[in-house]
Amino acid sequence: MIARPEFESRLNNLLRTGLGSGIPKDWQDQLVLLGAALTAIPIGSEHSEAQINDLLREWLEAVFPQAVQVDHVKLRRYLVDAGLLERDPAGRRYRVARDSWKKRFSFSVWETDPRRLAADLAAERRRRREEWQKRSGRSE
Repeated sequence: MIARPEFESRLNNLLRTGLGSGIPKDWQDQLVLLGAALTAIPIGSEHSEAQINDLLREWLEAVFPQAVQVDHVKLRRYLVDAGLLERDPAGRRYRVARDSWKKRFSFSVWETDPRRLAADLAAERRRRREEWQKRSGRSE
């Protein structure tokens, strides 16, 4: 079970390094990525495959704006395989698997906002770049 401090630490590391190589190989980092992706999906309601794909695509673009080798379809499949997202028997509707995330996380993943963390990291990068440019006398 992953606690909130470890979740946020691992998520921050993933945000810094990006997902250029796709889904992380470390199972805990995979779980953190999947848990963070769950925050894109409103809990307690059902969605079509197209809606889930749109939610995950928008989430990936907002949280990992750099080029990534994982797409929303692959991410949806990983969520289903991990038991965090379930399909109805007909395979047409999806919803967050009832309480399945509680078995893996010691807190509600919806308490974390990966979009805000990504925006904070981007702002910090801009601030450091501007400081470096001022110190070195360079400008863009």
